[in-house]
Amino acid sequence: MGKKISGNRVTADDVARVAGVSRSLVSRTFTKGASVSEKRRKLVLEAARKLGYEPNIAARVLAGKASNVVGILIGPLLNPFLADLLDKLSDRLRDEGFLPTLFKVSTEGDAKSILPFISQYNMVSTIVMGISPSARVSRMFASQSEMPIVLNLGVLRDVEAAIVTTDHFSGGMLAAQALLDRGAERPALVTREVETGIYEERAAGFRHVLDQAGVACTQLVVAEGSYEAGHAATLTLMDGAHGPDAVFFGNDMMALGGMDALRRDLGLAVPDDVAVVGYDDIPGAALGAYRISTIRQPVDKLAAKAVSVIVDFETTGAADLTTSLISPEFISRETT
Repeated sequence: MGKKISGNRVTADDVARVAGVSRSLVSRTFTKGASVSEKRRKLVLEAARKLGYEPNIAARVLAGKASNVVGILIGPLLNPFLADLLDKLSDRLRDEGFLPTLFKVSTEGDAKSILPFISQYNMVSTIVMGISPSARVSRMFASQSEMPIVLNLGVLRDVEAAIVTTDHFSGGMLAAQALLDRGAERPALVTREVETGIYEERAAGFRHVLDQAGVACTQLVVAEGSYEAGHAATLTLMDGAHGPDAVFFGNDMMALGGMDALRRDLGLAVPDDVAVVGYDDIPGAALGAYRISTIRQPVDKLAAKAVSVIVDFETTGAADLTTSLISPEFISRETT
């Protein structure tokens, strides 16, 4: 009969006694990449399971020892797309044996203040996503990680990191072509006011296709990519004798607000009077009340690529600081 474990918290020493191995072997068993024979690993894992043991990963990280921790630095989750991407990314990391650790910030100042704290962790990689202004914050955090990844913040040419992003320029092109194919003559663009990055890339792709077709475009810049901003922008665009006959919104949240402004406030028919295209393909875009045509971001591919970069780094020891552009897809629904 095994020795009874006293106290509330099971320790590595307890697991070692039950498994009949040394404490250092228990530690190596729960250290990613450490050398342990399969026979002894099974002994330790079985003892840990019986005792309900959970390794103190944080203590190992702070002690500067090997860890499987991947830091994720993220801004406010105001757009449902970000929450979906974070969910898929976390699942992928766990499937590969990594421990995702979230650092949430609201402003560039917050990001600076958290740098000293993040640098205490011996993380495999740091992933930056959903933060604006993206370039400055990404540069700060790229210097704190052996394998920095900038996820879906656009093409940042002056950041030494692995850039994994949707091809937002191509996404804007797809939106423009969809509206032109429907016969749009007076298209408008509602985009978010940002330093650079994904919204400017989407807008640039949209304008490029229209310029090639010789079609003029009305552009309206809003302060934030919210439902309220899309609603207000649409009322402004339509306040005149010759409003647009098609609108491309920089994200689906703005498109939802625009749809309600067009139909509920202005009494217009979509798409007969005004066609609408959004961007992201959040769950709300497919709801029966909206059914918005949109540009779908490849969320599963984005998460898979980011994690594969970390796995390759762990395998080869070489940081691949290149840019991966993943193609989006136009989803046709009732608004075009």
